[in-house]
Amino acid sequence: MDGGKRVQSHSKKLAAGIEAELSGDPNITIHSASTLEDAGPGQVSFLSNPKYVKQIETTNATAVIVAPGIASDRVALLKAKDPLLRLRPAPSSSCTGTASTPTPASIPRPTLIPPQPSARER
Repeated sequence: MDGGKRVQSHSKKLAAGIEAELSGDPNITIHSASTLEDAGPGQVSFLSNPKYVKQIETTNATAVIVAPGIASDRVALLKAKDPLLRLRPAPSSSCTGTASTPTPASIPRPTLIPPQPSARER
């Protein structure tokens, strides 16, 4: 973590950093990441299991990392071949010699786990 300091990025930079196609506003500010169920404004989440695609319509996340076939007009989508893989830590800038673009893995967040069905879905 970064000692409580928030790292902010815009959706366009985040999409480029995780090699995703952005569908939505390129200037949305993202400050952290969370699960679809727990996310709030300014947070990015992910959908790796199509079984939970309906959660995109109820999440409070500002943006969601999804597979290319997913569509929504409700939130910004970052379309990547493997949404879960995009959450892996980014290479350290000390290893590459250049500053890296903030990615969901470098934005402070709780430990992300695949979305679980809510009590009402069980």
